[in-house]
Amino acid sequence: MIKFGKKSKDIIEIKTNYIKDNNKIFEWQKKLYEIYKSQPKRKFCKNCEKKLYGKKIKKLKITYILCKCCSHLNGIYNDTFSLSKKFYQTTEQKSYSKIYLEQEIVNYKKRLNNIYLPKAKFLIDSLISFSKSKNKIYNKINYLDIGCGAGYFVSALHKLKIKKIFGYDPSKSMIKYGNKINKFNKLSHLTIDRTIDIVKNTSLGECCVTMIGTLEHIYNSPEILTEIKKNKNIKYLYISVPCYSPSMFIELIFDNNFQRLIAPQHTHVFTNQSLRYMAKKYNFKIISEWWFGTDIVDLFRNFSIEMYKKNLENDELFLFNKMFAKIIDNMQFEIDKKKLSSEAHIIFKVNN
Repeated sequence: MIKFGKKSKDIIEIKTNYIKDNNKIFEWQKKLYEIYKSQPKRKFCKNCEKKLYGKKIKKLKITYILCKCCSHLNGIYNDTFSLSKKFYQTTEQKSYSKIYLEQEIVNYKKRLNNIYLPKAKFLIDSLISFSKSKNKIYNKINYLDIGCGAGYFVSALHKLKIKKIFGYDPSKSMIKYGNKINKFNKLSHLTIDRTIDIVKNTSLGECCVTMIGTLEHIYNSPEILTEIKKNKNIKYLYISVPCYSPSMFIELIFDNNFQRLIAPQHTHVFTNQSLRYMAKKYNFKIISEWWFGTDIVDLFRNFSIEMYKKNLENDELFLFNKMFAKIIDNMQFEIDKKKLSSEAHIIFKVNN
């Protein structure tokens, strides 16, 4: 099963803060870039774990290398345990949670319905299609959502009447908020060093591990993936990951604006080739793919920021928005079809 594309309207309606709060978010990002640059240099590819060499891209004084072996794009510095702890469990994580929650409280339901419910439906439809059965096999397994944040994906599965769902995240504030707004108790705090314990020791029965925008943040992802393969209770793995795409070069040009794709927390990103290399490496079988990106949305966003900086007239802004509204989805669809979009959703069959 393979899908391409998604309506940009669903994303633009929610991401308007990336324009109005651009300066504040980018100033915060610059602090994180400095923390990242203080880490030891990367010697081996994050994906294939072989000695890293290949074509180089330099952005905001940080070098990124497209691995010659597996085509994975790696930042030159390691995403270490100490880096992860600073980003996701200390003051910087609290700053991120504060910014995130301030932006999302008003939009929680809209974000849930526009962004996460389609992802949950994609997972369930894929499991039904792969099993060639409509006897609700998807409701007989457990779902472990690692890096659940404020519980959007868990809430989406819950909305689809899935019963056995468990969410884990290192942010106590997001866990507390997610449980409160959803009026359930399905989200639990989990320190980043204990992520491996969840996938290693889970004995709930047949499981599907989900990592929606999580795998790229995990400092020891090769170990996590190895343990997922070893645990015979884990039957499926669903990942949503950032990918090397035109957004990379949009950010390269508009380097004084908020960086969405290659950000301090995205120290490496995937390609179609590196995802397939990963599947082969761990003996995972790809059963579903959904390629859609926000590359043209990123272009629109950066154009909009620059236009606001120039204090253009209302008519000019109106005409610009009207023009982009007509072409944005078709432009993005052409990128998605070539599997060059800024985001990929992959579902793997892990164990028989």
